[in-house]
Formats: sequence, structure tokens, C-alpha cells
Amino acid sequence: MTPLLRSTFVLLLALLVACGGAEDRKSAYVNQGQELFEQGNFEKARIEFQNALQIDPKDLEARFKLAETLEKLENWQGAARQYLAILGEDENHPGALLNMGKLYLLSGADDKARENVEKLLAVDANNPGAKTLLAGVEAKAGDRDKARKLVEEVLAAKPNDPEAASLLASLQLVDGDVAGAVATLEGAIAAHPDEVALAINLARVHARAGDQDAAVATFRRVIEKKPDVLAYRNALARMLIGFKKLDEAEAVLKQSIADFPDVEDAKLAYIEFLSGTRGVDVAITELKKLIDENPDANAYRFALGKVYEATKQVDEAAGVYEGLIADIEEGPELLTAKNRLAVMRTRQGRLGDARTLVEEVLAENARDTDALILRGTLLLNEADAAGAIADLRTVLRDAPENAGAVRLLARAHLLNKEPELAIDVLRQGIESNPSAAVLGLDLANIYASQSKVEEALAALDGVLENNPAEPSALEGKFKILVFRKEFPAALEVAERLKQARPNDVRGYHFAGLVRQAQGDMEASIGEFQSALDQQPDAVQPLSQLIKSYLVLKRRDDAVAKLKDVIAAQPNHYVAHNLLGELHLAAKEFDEAEAEFKAAIEGNAKWPIPYRNLASVYAATDRRDEAVALMKEGIEATGGSALLLTGLASYFEQTGDLDSAIAEYEKALKENPKSELAANNLAMMLAEYREDEASLKRARELVTPLRNSTQAAYLDTVGWIEYKLGEYEQSRLYLEKAVEGAPEAGLMHYHLGMTYFALGNAVSAREHLQRAVESTVDFKGKDEARATLARLEEQG
Repeated sequence: MTPLLRSTFVLLLALLVACGGAEDRKSAYVNQGQELFEQGNFEKARIEFQNALQIDPKDLEARFKLAETLEKLENWQGAARQYLAILGEDENHPGALLNMGKLYLLSGADDKARENVEKLLAVDANNPGAKTLLAGVEAKAGDRDKARKLVEEVLAAKPNDPEAASLLASLQLVDGDVAGAVATLEGAIAAHPDEVALAINLARVHARAGDQDAAVATFRRVIEKKPDVLAYRNALARMLIGFKKLDEAEAVLKQSIADFPDVEDAKLAYIEFLSGTRGVDVAITELKKLIDENPDANAYRFALGKVYEATKQVDEAAGVYEGLIADIEEGPELLTAKNRLAVMRTRQGRLGDARTLVEEVLAENARDTDALILRGTLLLNEADAAGAIADLRTVLRDAPENAGAVRLLARAHLLNKEPELAIDVLRQGIESNPSAAVLGLDLANIYASQSKVEEALAALDGVLENNPAEPSALEGKFKILVFRKEFPAALEVAERLKQARPNDVRGYHFAGLVRQAQGDMEASIGEFQSALDQQPDAVQPLSQLIKSYLVLKRRDDAVAKLKDVIAAQPNHYVAHNLLGELHLAAKEFDEAEAEFKAAIEGNAKWPIPYRNLASVYAATDRRDEAVALMKEGIEATGGSALLLTGLASYFEQTGDLDSAIAEYEKALKENPKSELAANNLAMMLAEYREDEASLKRARELVTPLRNSTQAAYLDTVGWIEYKLGEYEQSRLYLEKAVEGAPEAGLMHYHLGMTYFALGNAVSAREHLQRAVESTVDFKGKDEARATLARLEEQG
């Protein structure tokens, strides 16, 4: 053999040995993963299957096993990505078609589930899994008879098939046949004693039937069969929490800690329980103890950060993440800590620091989802729509179902004046994630802004198809129907909301509003009272109840009702204010003054009673006291635009506007960091100066306030954008302002005018109506009335 042949032979031999070694390692990982899967140790099985795919990403069966494992871990999106990857290589892979079909059905993509089923049945008309899945599709479509027939065909050919039996039990339960459902599942369990899913379904049937003891006993038998699966113990604890058996739930979780002393998830499940049932402080104390005992276990420190975040203790959360960053040298945990700290820096208003952290993460991993989303958000706040679009598209290439990224990308296209692209983004997001109700709601809002009412209704109906009890979709549909004066249909929606959410005041409140619109004040009173029965401190139903009494000229009943509310809830500041308004209307100034003062004492940050009390002072020739009170109110409320307008009206009356603006300039010069002075000066410029230079100066003044949580500041930012003709930007800020101060008529006026400018007649009418119904006068109220009249003329 020549040297050249010898070297070639050695190289080929080395390659063959290497290939054989890799194949052996891959097989070992797959076999170990399968063994762990059968033991119920799904987290470790996942790691083994991922190791196998690191060696051979094209191994479809290893990928299929990984997908099944992710399903067991309830990582539905991860499982879906794996099944879709398999189908990308082999579009007729039976296991992937079937399991992906199940996930489609679970997520609400019923048409796609049916497509997968039809592919399977075209190859094998008697495939039991496919027929069972088809039965599920038919059941969801409302054809329970067809679904039952299909399931019974499967069970006739394959008695006690676990999935078919589970579906049949579900159908029986829907028909009210609890005994039949129990018998079906018990028969399947007898034939398949190791199928844990059957026992879990039986436990849930018992729970639905109200037999808590049987449900718990069944679940405990699951744990006896699979004592090494922590997930089943946590599921039992959640069931016990749902039954209000907190001590029993705590005992289960503590036993898990004893049985799994080295498993962090066991302890974290207990922390979650403490946080939700025993109080956040108790959870924090226990977490700090775990951190002291396990200084190298970063999971507990991350959990502490999350608890602080959930309770809005931003500085404390930031401190936790700073400590983690200091202690972790490299790896995914370091990137996670930097991402979380970046979020905290954003909430603290330290946007530059947040951007630096995000860039550090992306330098390590250019496709880090959290970092890209946060950078996209920061870019949006800077009005850099193009930059945000680039980052968010990158996110969606990897995770098209990410609803948060979809919403941000749609918002970026709107900011970039590309509404049709925003619509396309939302449609694609809905296709990838049909159960994400927020996407359909956003789509409906865009259509409404374009006055495409039919399309908006269709979008809302799409949400309700997958989420029949979604209150925001029902609310949106209700408002459109009321706008179109389709009162019977609107009343049907209100009744639907009552049935879906019997403890939600909105159903009764909406029904009352329809009755009012129909002129049936007596019936409206009953609906509003029902809302108050559900939630005695609800503000809007009480306000509307009083309105109905006044329309019926039953002032005495209105006064009596408010006094009853105050007797039951002495600090009900809204009731005090409403009663004060009744006294003010009757020129009973002493009584009105007492009630408005009580309202201010009940909530010193609410501007309306200050304005009302100032009206009392003005009506009794105490104008200096009125001005002093409004200044006091501006300070107490953090710069209420409502009170600022009231104070500005005083300067209007004196005609000394330049002096008023000069005073705010002086205050800002003395304290350049004063948000209150900047906000007030900007509002004065926006309200009383029309030249572009003044408006641009106003925008500069409020730039630091764009990330504020103060409704008044957000209102100012939004109103300035409106004055500059940036209506989409204006809407974003004014919606937040109204959310923070839902009773402020001035803010409803600002938002209503913005919607009007955007062509969204439905929302414009809603907010302008709220503005003109306000009992408080403000600059612009006449314009609100005139604009509302124009909308009425347009139909």
C-alpha cells in the first residue's frame, strides 16, 4: 500500500469510527431520555433528547420524542415548534400530524386541526387517534352527536382506548351525565391502570360534579402510582387551593420538599403558595431564608426578584438583579439577570441604563427574545419605529406566536403610519396564536379607528369564538352596538356577559345603560342596583343610578340612596361628591361644602371634589379661597389638568395670561426638576398659545414625563401631541391618562377629540359623551358638545 493510500485509508477509518461514536452517543441519549420519560422524569428526559439533537438535528424521531416531552411539561409552544419542524421535513409524519392537530384544537385553530385529521384519515381511515381528534373538532364545532358517534366507533374497535374514553367522558359531562362519565373513565382505568392521564381526568370530573373528597382521593392515588413526579403533587396542591383547603395544600407541598430535598422546583412551588395565600411578606421571608441556606442556588434569588416585581417593589427587585449580575460570571442566567434589571431600570425611568444592559445582552446573543422586545419597546418610546420594527420582526421569526411582540410590532407600524401593515401583523399573530384575545382586541381597535365597524365586529366575534367569556371583547361589541343604537342586540351582549361573568358588575351596568338609552329608567335602576349588589363600592353604576333617579325627578330617592351608601361606607368619597353635587345644584351651599370636604378627606388625590368645592367658594363670593383651594388641589393630585384648567379660567377672567405663564416659568427656573411646574407650564402653553414655537416648547417640557404613571402628566403629553397633529401618539398617552383617572371629564374630552381626529367615531362618541356628562365645567366642554352633535348628525 502506498503512503498516499495508507493515509487515505486511515482518514476514512477515523471518520467511520467518529461517525459510529456519534451515532452511539445519540442512541444512548435517546434511550436514556425514553427511560426517564417512562419514569415521569420529564425535565431530565428533555435534556437527554436535546443532547441527541445536538448531535443529529435531522433525527425526526428524537425530535418527536422531545416534542412529546415538552407537552408533558405543558410547554405547548415549544412542543408546537418541534412538531412543525418535523412536518417541515416530512409533511405526512403521522405522529406529528396527530399531536400538532391536538395542539391546534387546544389553541383554537380548529380549521388547522381538521386539516391535519383529514391528512391522517386519507392514509388510514380507521386511525383511532385521528378519529378521536376529529370527534374533538366536531364537539367544539357544536355537533356533539357526530362527535359521540365517532368516539363510540373508536371504542367499539379499541375498547377503553384512553383518549377516546376521556373524550366520551367529557361529552357525557356536558350532557349532565356525571355517573356515565365516571363509569367510562373507571372502565378505562381498569383496562389501563398505568395511564395516569385517565385518573387525572377522573379527578377533574369529580371536581366538576362537586365531589371534592372523591376528586382529592383520586389524585392521591395518582401520586401513589407516580411518587417521583413532582408535577402531580403540585397539581393536587392547586386543586386543594381551588377547594379552599389551604392547610391540606400546604401539607402536600411541604411533603414534596421533604421527598425532593434537592429539587428547587419543590421549594419554589411552596413559595408560590405562600405568596398567593399567606401573604407576600411571608413568601419573601421564606425566600430569604432559602437564599441564606443555599447561597449558590440562583433560582431562589431570581424568585425573590420576581416577587418584588409582582408587588411593584422596583428598587428592591433591581437590587436583587444587580447582585446576581455581580456574582454570575457568564451564561444564560447572567443574560436573564441583565434583561430583568433592564426592565427595572425602565420602570425607574433610567432609560439609558436600560439600553446599555440590553445592548450587552444582544452582544452575547443577538437573537435574545427578551432583549429584542425590550429594545423594541425603548425604540418605540423614542419614536424610532423603523428600529423597533427590525427588532420585533427578528423576534417573530423565531416565535411567531409571541403575542407581546406582535402587539408591539403592530404599534410600531401604526407609529410609522402603516395601518395596513399593522393589520397584517395582527392577523398573522392571530393565526399563530388564536387564543391570544388581546390580538383580536387590538385588531378591532384599529378597524374602529378607521370607522370600519363591520370589520371591528368581526374581529371581536373572532375573539369570542375562542374565548366566549372574554369580558373585553364583550364590552367592545357592546359599545359598537350601542353606538349603532342596536339596543336589543346590545342588551343580549350584556346578558351574555352576566352569564359568563356573574360576579362582574359590567354585565349589569351595561344592561342598565341600555335601559337608560331606551328610556326605561325604572328598569335601569334595577340593573344598576344589581351591579351594586355585586360590588357595593362600584363607582359608575352608582353614578348612573343617581342619574336615572334625577331623570325621573326622584331627587329625594337619589339623596336617600347616597346617604345609605355613606352610612354603610363612610369613606366612600364618590358618594360624598355625588351628594355634594346634588346639594350644589339645589344651592344648598353649606351642605355641599361639607360633602366635598368629606370627599377630599376620603381621597386627597382625586381632583373633582376640589373643583366642586371651588365652585361653592366662587358661588359664595369667596374667589380667593377658590384659587387657593385649586392650588392646594394641584399640589395634592400631582398636577391635575382638571384643576389647572380651573385655575387657568381664573386667569382668563382677569385676562392676565402672560403673568400666569410667567409664574410657571419662574417656578421651573427655581426648580428645574419640578415635574409639576413643567407639566403646568406645558399645559398653559398648549391651551393658550397656538403658535408652533410654543407648542414645541411645551413638547420639550413634557419629554421627561412620557414614562410617568401620573394621569395628569400623561394627559398633558397626549394633548400637546394632539395640538401638534400627532394623533396616534396622542391616543397612546391619553388612553393611559383616562385609565388612571376614569372620572375626569377633561381627559375624556381630550381623548374623544383625538379619536375624532383619527376617524374612530365609536370611541370618540363614547368619550365625548363622558366629557359632556361631567358635572364639572372645563375649557373645551362646548367643543365636546359640538363635536358630539356632529357625530350624531353623521349617524
